[in-house]
Amino acid sequence: MVAREEGSMTRRIVNEALSRAGVKPKIVLELGSREALCEAVSAGLGLGVIWEIEAYGSTRFRTLPFRNAKMQSIDYVACLKSDRMRPTIKAFFQVAASLPGKRTDIRALWR
Repeated sequence: MVAREEGSMTRRIVNEALSRAGVKPKIVLELGSREALCEAVSAGLGLGVIWEIEAYGSTRFRTLPFRNAKMQSIDYVACLKSDRMRPTIKAFFQVAASLPGKRTDIRALWR
């Protein structure tokens, strides 16, 4: 199996899910980014785990869902306080606030 590096959120979440299932993978290659992991899988170096959204539309490898794995990743968005009123950053946060899902009320950041 090719995997993200120790300490990455993806690696931790995947390891926890595999451990709950009683699976101890043999890691043959550790990589520092999801892009590197996708390249390694595409080159035939092993199987790897990435989030569905990261694999969306790829024709270079086959994706298979985990069943009953109960895995979840939390992503954060941040910017310098001095940049928060820049039009592109403000627009980005507005789009992020409109997306479905559980989150901290980011409108508090604009006060």
